[in-house]
Amino acid sequence: GVNMNYYDQKKWAETLKPLMADWLKTQLSFGGDAARCVCLGSGKNLTYLKQLNHQNGFFKRIDVLDHPRFIMQYRRKKLTEYLEQYVEVLNFNL
Repeated sequence: GVNMNYYDQKKWAETLKPLMADWLKTQLSFGGDAARCVCLGSGKNLTYLKQLNHQNGFFKRIDVLDHPRFIMQYRRKKLTEYLEQYVEVLNFNL
């Protein structure tokens, strides 16, 4: 398959869980703040991350932003609203 995501095949998603858990542990070991995580994608990506987090207890809170590709492909007319949401969630000071 072309342009497939890790969650498009259930077997892939399950096979990759230990590897993804290790990646998250490694990234957090660099000094990341585990109080909060931002997930890009509100569908299957979020569901997967929540399962991974539930099993491993990485983050206290998961904030969600729609994926940039989804926004540009399907919701471009509302781009300004999405940018405002990104700024708010990511807590940028412009």
